[in-house]
Amino acid sequence: MSRSPRVRRAPATSFRSSSGDTRRWWALPRRPGFYAFGAFGQYAFVLPEHELALAITGAVPGSISRPDVGIPPLVWEHLPKILEGPDADDNPAAALTDRLSSLSLSIAPPALATGCAEAIHGVRFEAMPNEPGLIAATVCFNGSTRCQLMLETATGMHTIDAGLLGTCVESETTLPGMGLHHGYEPERLVTVAAAGWSAPDALTINCQYVETAFRDRFFLTFGSDHLILERSVNVNGGAKSLPLIRLHKESGPE
Repeated sequence: MSRSPRVRRAPATSFRSSSGDTRRWWALPRRPGFYAFGAFGQYAFVLPEHELALAITGAVPGSISRPDVGIPPLVWEHLPKILEGPDADDNPAAALTDRLSSLSLSIAPPALATGCAEAIHGVRFEAMPNEPGLIAATVCFNGSTRCQLMLETATGMHTIDAGLLGTCVESETTLPGMGLHHGYEPERLVTVAAAGWSAPDALTINCQYVETAFRDRFFLTFGSDHLILERSVNVNGGAKSLPLIRLHKESGPE
């Protein structure tokens, strides 16, 4: 029978990364294990005595970088009781998988059934010079269940795949945060996105970057010869929306 690893509580230690950031793990008196925290309610908890690690990557309202507020007190109070109590499951992995399969949290926006998809499918809209650096935008539709937002910048073409009619699509994107993601600019991010027509000429796309706290909202309003693009985010250390970008329908060959 294996023995549980022993945990020695010590003052927080830190290391400095190549980028100069300092990262710390914290071990507090009368609290199980140790933990680390990031911006916007992101946490990592490690409970060696239970051979358990818990990571929270989504933005959690009300959670800040303090151990007595938001998520940490809930984890320390309830998680050990669950793991040690009379209701502890002998087969937790199977039970967790079964439980998670029945849960869902849709990010699909309220929507009408139809919009102007046929009129704007594949049309390229070109932007005037703008601070976010957007050059052009195009929306393509795959039947009535899926669409793709294509945004062109100086670094190339970036896409967001989204489901329609209440469905979500998982994909990847190289789209930069453009100042909305607290300065983070990974080369590639996993996304889950859903879209819907809030009006016959207005398309909303909600995009969750799965491994981060960020969720973008793209609001596109189409005119006969133009597109107005709005982009905002749920959390950020600075501005949570970009200035409106007006794009004009690309002129065809004469």
